[in-house]
Amino acid sequence: MRTYTFKDQNFYIYSKIGKVDFESLKPIFEEMVKNDKIAIASPKFSYKGKVVDNYRNFPKFLDLFIKNFKFLRKRFPEQMRRYLLWDLDLNSKVNVDFLTNNFLIIKKDFFDQFKVNLGKSYSDIELAIKAYENNLSVCFFGTCEIKLKRRLKNKSFFLQLGIYLKPLNFL
Repeated sequence: MRTYTFKDQNFYIYSKIGKVDFESLKPIFEEMVKNDKIAIASPKFSYKGKVVDNYRNFPKFLDLFIKNFKFLRKRFPEQMRRYLLWDLDLNSKVNVDFLTNNFLIIKKDFFDQFKVNLGKSYSDIELAIKAYENNLSVCFFGTCEIKLKRRLKNKSFFLQLGIYLKPLNFL
């Protein structure tokens, strides 16, 4: 995790996507400095002209299972529309339930209070819950775009298995 300072405000940048030009993220940093309520933010990502979604609603029990099987996505489109925010305006700034931990901009003072291990499964959800418990928001910035040079890595079998079994913890 890198530390970045913008206008005397410190941020942590957690990234799984490699090098990023921080100058292109300037509108996000400006908004986060101006708005004390935004604790976590992320830009829009695209790869070969398609948006790579990194925003979600909190999952219901079967959402994670359905999401990872293409034939189930087609069978339960309304459930996926709600969870994956298929109707989200991808060109605006929108508050979302949580952002995936592929790339997060986090206010340093907020993160230092909770010390969430972002390498752990579902830590992105845990961090977002901490934000909401403290009346803060999680914001997707569709107004800033990062074009990926390569697609994000696919999950290993064991990581996918852990994802399938994780909803049992919510029972």
